Amino acid sequence: MHKMGWKTLFNWKNLPYGLNYPVAVFKGLEREGHDESYCYVSKPHRVWTGEGDDDWFIRSEGYVFAIYMFDSLEIFSWKFEKTDDVNFDFPERFESRYAQKVWPTH
Repeated sequence: MHKMGWKTLFNWKNLPYGLNYPVAVFKGLEREGHDESYCYVSKPHRVWTGEGDDDWFIRSEGYVFAIYMFDSLEIFSWKFEKTDDVNFDFPERFESRYAQKVWPTH
């Protein structure tokens, strides 16, 4: 069984899915210099473990894929993260990690 929650270069393959099918978008990362940065959150099916088309496993429940980008929309990080204990579509402790949810607006 593969460990979830780690960052892997190979999960760049999930970037198009994460950007096109987010379940939420947050703005304002609660860390210095990222007041205008974004986090796109999605739930892709696959976790990539290598370069080959067969180097993947099905995403475990309890994890979301987070894509972090500057306000210029330049991506600076991506990784799978544990879900929040209350809202399973959002990363763990999302309320204290992001300034605001900008999408969806409800």
